[in-house]
Amino acid sequence: ANEAQLHLQLQAANQAAALQQQTNTEALHRDESTSSATSGYDRDPARLQQRLDEAKEMLRVKDQELAEEAANCIAKLADNASALKKESEKTRKNLLKQIDAKKDECEKLQAELDSNKNEVAQLMEEAQEKETQINEL
Repeated sequence: ANEAQLHLQLQAANQAAALQQQTNTEALHRDESTSSATSGYDRDPARLQQRLDEAKEMLRVKDQELAEEAANCIAKLADNASALKKESEKTRKNLLKQIDAKKDECEKLQAELDSNKNEVAQLMEEAQEKETQINEL
């Protein structure tokens, strides 16, 4: 169960890193396209403002998409963690049942062993008595 949890945490970290890398790459491409697209408009403040507003809107939309993706990832991780918890509890209960069964089996074997010891002791005593009787004859 611990290995599975670590695997899920690693998976989540990798997904987060991949999302961050994707965001960084897209932001870099936006910066490059924005700078080349605005190079002819450097002297037009209204056009620059329009481009800036468009870039801000693109970033806002992308941030919202990434937030939704992150929320979905977190929800999936929570579901997986819940499933793992249920499975580990089920495994624990099964192991406890197996332990109880083995304990009962050991107690029965111990009782049988004690009974056999008593029987052997009785037989030894009878053998001793018979040996004594034979010696007396």
